[in-house]
Amino acid sequence: LTKGDRRAEIGSLDTFNLDTAWGRKALKALLAAAYAGDSSVLPHLAADSAAIESARAGLDAAQKGSEKELEVRRFLNRMLGLPLAQQRQLFDLFAAALREVVSAAKRDGRYDAGVADISAGARLLEPEALIWRDPITGARAHAATVEVDRGVSFADALSKLRSW
Repeated sequence: LTKGDRRAEIGSLDTFNLDTAWGRKALKALLAAAYAGDSSVLPHLAADSAAIESARAGLDAAQKGSEKELEVRRFLNRMLGLPLAQQRQLFDLFAAALREVVSAAKRDGRYDAGVADISAGARLLEPEALIWRDPITGARAHAATVEVDRGVSFADALSKLRSW
């Protein structure tokens, strides 16, 4: 992909970045489920004692006696030293915890996906509405509802078909 050059730019891989606030929360939830028996995020793990033991063994191997709290980046890098079956099981548990953490944040209205560019035809469905005004600076936040069309309109497609 990068032809051996680790500095090569292959496009934005931010989508695959797991070392985020949500990734850190998911890792904490995985550690809590495996070591403290906290099953609030991964309830299926608490019911499966074999999975708990396997997760603990994988986490123990991945932590390698680190006194510091395990970081997502370090966790993922150390996980690569485990046997493939253990890597898969541990990553599946981490991914499940991440899905649950993000889902809970979305459900509670706390999830922020960041800023996204609209790179398609878009039209405003409703006028912008003022949703908040800072009492000190007077800065305003507006919300807009848009409809995005990432395809070709029927009329354009028909026109292209006829000209073809």
